[in-house]
Amino acid sequence: MTPYNTCENVFVHLTLPEVLSVFLAGVYLPPDANISVYESHAEALDRVRISSKYDFGFVCGDFNMPNVNWSVSDSGLFYTGSITDKATDILVPCDIYHPALSISCPFPSTLSMLDVKHTYFDFKNANYERIIDSLESIDWYNAFGSGSADYSANFLQKSLLVLIRDCVPLSNFRNSTFLIWTSRRLKELLAMKKQLHKQFKMLGGHNRYLIFSRLRAQCKFESKRLYSNYLRNMQERLSVDPKSFWGFIRRERGISTIPDEVHLGESKASGNQVSSLFASHFSSVYGDPRFISNDLSDEFTNHQFLFLSSKLSISIDDVNAALNSLSNARGSGPDGISVILLYRCRVSFSLPVTLIFNQSLLEGVFPSVWKISRVTPILKSDNPADVANYRPISGLPLLGKLFEFMVLKRIKRSFLTTLSNYQHGFFPGRSTSTSHVDFVSYLHRLFKSIRLY
Repeated sequence: MTPYNTCENVFVHLTLPEVLSVFLAGVYLPPDANISVYESHAEALDRVRISSKYDFGFVCGDFNMPNVNWSVSDSGLFYTGSITDKATDILVPCDIYHPALSISCPFPSTLSMLDVKHTYFDFKNANYERIIDSLESIDWYNAFGSGSADYSANFLQKSLLVLIRDCVPLSNFRNSTFLIWTSRRLKELLAMKKQLHKQFKMLGGHNRYLIFSRLRAQCKFESKRLYSNYLRNMQERLSVDPKSFWGFIRRERGISTIPDEVHLGESKASGNQVSSLFASHFSSVYGDPRFISNDLSDEFTNHQFLFLSSKLSISIDDVNAALNSLSNARGSGPDGISVILLYRCRVSFSLPVTLIFNQSLLEGVFPSVWKISRVTPILKSDNPADVANYRPISGLPLLGKLFEFMVLKRIKRSFLTTLSNYQHGFFPGRSTSTSHVDFVSYLHRLFKSIRLY
């Protein structure tokens, strides 16, 4: 409700998940109202409309102005004659003094929906016995031979993709109509309630209605209980598992999708050309390195990192420990290799992965196949149709990320001894918050010392 008490206004701002926002306004104006009532409604409408960002909207209500026909011109809104836009398709009998009006509004371009025929590899139901047997039957020493790290990484990836195609079933994607906190028992109760409601509608009977009514009450009770538990768990996870908590926040807000038509300066793109415009913008951010290597710079760099070991190697036990740490991880890389596959076949993976890691360290070359990423545009703020308002997030292959993690773990302790105690960025246990706390403490000490003098 608005603060304008001369008329009854109700304004609603609807946000359709991942699509758009709609502004709705409803009003009741009493018969023979003074002109100030209409002015109050118009002012309230303008204030709420300006304060809300929306894609489109419309106003409806009971204005108690019979025999009116509205028309729009360059000078404003005018009315004459009688109402002609009565609704012809009505659900209930219509009051002759308050006829139902037919209201139409243009809708934006077709909503982009995920294809119902979308399929994916179901790694949870893969034939892992066959995959493990196939991996253990390969002589990895002979397979890699004297090849480079690039060759070995390519060979492993091609072998895995063949096994995925042959041993992992394809499943159809289904967009669940149930909320995320719905349990199996609640789904069963809802199905039973639907069936009983159908029987009651067809056959009637007081007993059938009582059974349906009791089951409906049970469904409501169970739904409220599950939702309360879900909210409580999310609140408790804020301190122990903030990632899942912020995932919950994003789901509640709705993740906005990229519009069908975007622009970058004067350039516009739609359909399949949208990704090309994003690629053009993101690639323009990165330029050729301006630093030119020479003998002097090489000598400085070598001296600067003398504390690092010149020979770094990774044992098969280290790889086993890293693969075991993937037990609670989920997702797939841009190469289609799932973390579930890596974890379930970790014993068979440990040898070839160890050979590739050590060969890469020996050559000083990161395998090219692990550099291929999947770039996702993330909206920072403002207009979602402006490509300049997005930042790129790169999803890398899982084996490449695992390699980086293991190397970082080996050199991390040596680096921490050389970093300044005043550094807060990219430092474990520190952040911008700790930087602010240190700075404020420094200012307090400084002001206190000044007062002493």
